[in-house]
Amino acid sequence: MLETKILKSAWIGTGGVDIVGKRLPFNPRSTVNAGIGYSHPIRQGWQGFGRFDYEMLGSTAFDPENFALRDPIHLLNVRGGTTFGGGWELALWVRNLTNEDYLAASINPNGISWLGRPRRWGVDITKRF
Repeated sequence: MLETKILKSAWIGTGGVDIVGKRLPFNPRSTVNAGIGYSHPIRQGWQGFGRFDYEMLGSTAFDPENFALRDPIHLLNVRGGTTFGGGWELALWVRNLTNEDYLAASINPNGISWLGRPRRWGVDITKRF
């Protein structure tokens, strides 16, 4: 009898809610990542390049009881630049190009939530040896 109670208690979430059949927290139902890149010589020793990436994170539960759910999110990222003499690269990039607002995480339905990162941009200068 004691063994049955221990096993059954593992099925009950922190709020006393049965979690059998619920979705695993922080595990999207599906993910999709796709990208396309292009490069082309600009002049002797210089190569231009560009890349476009799409990321979809499916519906996500944030707690074992599945009270806090996030709808699917769609993110676009771009990166482009040039490589030139002696292994140098200069690139410009933008992440979350469309400035999508989304929840990155939530602790519980009444509590703390974190927003995902807004649009960010930057410049990379790289030297390859």
